[in-house]
Amino acid sequence: MSTSLDLDLQVVQVHLVEDALRADDATAYLDHLSGPFYDDLADWTFFLHADAPEHVHPFRLLEEVLSAARQGALDANFPFLYLSHNYLDLGTSVHTWDNFASPKLWRRLFSSSLAPPREAVKGYCCVQFLVPRNRALLRPKEWYANAFAYFASESSYFDLFPHGHFVTWQVGGRR
Repeated sequence: MSTSLDLDLQVVQVHLVEDALRADDATAYLDHLSGPFYDDLADWTFFLHADAPEHVHPFRLLEEVLSAARQGALDANFPFLYLSHNYLDLGTSVHTWDNFASPKLWRRLFSSSLAPPREAVKGYCCVQFLVPRNRALLRPKEWYANAFAYFASESSYFDLFPHGHFVTWQVGGRR
């Protein structure tokens, strides 16, 4: 789910995304940014899952961020704010930035001949975040549309998870 909020919070739009194929979190915000909303984004756009309370801890954080937005206390030069607590340092995480699918995905999305090493990749699982309009508009609408089309396609599954290659994670504690 994505929600656009004007800083005065007089306008709230909720845009539900129900894809035929759900690749991951990215499809919801890529759909939002590649569609008609791109040309009329709010000052801040919040991207939240329907189960946001399971990922934003303490949930009061979301209330405080909304209050800051309402009071005009958010700086538009702030690049974005993760609200999720599921931080992943893929260099040390039990979740795997594998040597096949992850670099291939990076090169595909960013039209790059190189992909960063596992140790350089950081992020959040089950993303819940907000982004100011000026940051979202750094990439053209076509970039979001191409990324969305790829994530929502069957070909992304076959490209990223071909026979013999699996995305894995370790189960259990560290030794």
